[in-house]
Amino acid sequence: METVDIVLINIISYFMGIFTGVGFFFKYKDSILIKSISKENLNKYINDNPIHESLTTANEPIHPVIASAPALREITIKTNDL
Repeated sequence: METVDIVLINIISYFMGIFTGVGFFFKYKDSILIKSISKENLNKYINDNPIHESLTTANEPIHPVIASAPALREITIKTNDL
């Protein structure tokens, strides 16, 4: 095979893969993507989730999770100049 044939086969197989992926995405995009355009839809999804209901009860307040980082330490590098 010549170099031109190999390049053409690679280009054709590349584009076939791209178009196959795009085709599958458009065919199954309703099941792949969660349609949550508004905050109301997100709240409905969260409220209908049975796992979320089992984690909290009506008597317990929900506390936010606050991210924290470890304390910064100063690192000194000593070198011996001869």
